[in-house]
Amino acid sequence: MALLNDLLTTTRRLIDGWATAAQQQACRNAMVAGTALAQARAQRANVEEFLAARIPGPRKPASVDGELAEAETAAPKPAPSAANG
Repeated sequence: MALLNDLLTTTRRLIDGWATAAQQQACRNAMVAGTALAQARAQRANVEEFLAARIPGPRKPASVDGELAEAETAAPKPAPSAANG
């Protein structure tokens, strides 16, 4: 019985250690990915500023993901009214 108890205790300790190590690695991976995304976002902003300073004319602001935010900058169209038609 003592051998079985020792085996179960050792197995539980190994599993707990694996779960902790896996969680720590996942946290490290998330931190690295977050840093890479922040660097890419900063680089896109720098490029946008560089181009805006050198290319004349109005430019549409970029949204957070880098695509043009046309819906945010477009003027709303007036609703048709019965009096005008």
